[in-house]
Amino acid sequence: MPTPRRIAIGTLALSVVAFSAAVTAMAQKVARFNRDQLPPKPVFSPVDATAVLFGGHELRFDHQDAETGSDSIIVSFAGESLRLREEIPNELDAVPDLRRYEEWLRLYRMVIVDNMSTAQALEAVSRDELDDRLVMVVLRPPAGAVEAGGWGRVWFHTFQFDIYEFTEDGRILSDRYKFPTAEQAETPSEGELIEGTWQYDAAMQSIPPVSRPEPTSVQNASLALGWTFPVAGLSSLTAMASLIGVFVLGRDTRRPSPPADQDRGETASG
Repeated sequence: MPTPRRIAIGTLALSVVAFSAAVTAMAQKVARFNRDQLPPKPVFSPVDATAVLFGGHELRFDHQDAETGSDSIIVSFAGESLRLREEIPNELDAVPDLRRYEEWLRLYRMVIVDNMSTAQALEAVSRDELDDRLVMVVLRPPAGAVEAGGWGRVWFHTFQFDIYEFTEDGRILSDRYKFPTAEQAETPSEGELIEGTWQYDAAMQSIPPVSRPEPTSVQNASLALGWTFPVAGLSSLTAMASLIGVFVLGRDTRRPSPPADQDRGETASG
């Protein structure tokens, strides 16, 4: 009859095999899901330089001090210019690049990733096999919010978002959006950011993660794991219990019998 220790060792071996098979299948399912079922998604790479060449046109940011009121930033691109009021006063005068304005202005190179990893997409951009885009997000708090201080600077649900795109043919495209409401999955309000658009992702990329709304549509690989997840979890627990059995439950706790010669010697001396 198999001893408890041998049973534990056999169970441990089977659990390790089951766990390895489940994890391998899980990795394959995740890879297939990310390759075949995820919709195209934008990936953003922050740009901090105040002068950028894009599509043969220079994009420049020049700070303009104001004698009274808020300072301005002059944005120049392909013969066009924008004057942006400094929405949130800068407290980092020593920073020479766009990080000086990062509380309210962000510039990104954006690429739409489809059927490839982010790393593959970035490599394709560097080889000029995939077009990237240049976009800017400007956060606009309500009047008086910043001056009031405190929560007014971080209540992003009261902000509006100006989304700009600088095109390779020298145009500046722009739209203004409102922060999305919790009910937008059913009936988004007019002018709101809509989940699933690159404008939505660009705006959410520009605020702290804690302030971003919860996604209303879940599209991740956990939905495709199927049997692999419970099998991996159960087999790992079984392996741990079996390992304990190998070192503890199978230990022989009985007192060993004395050698036969020692027994005879004790009897003779008696």
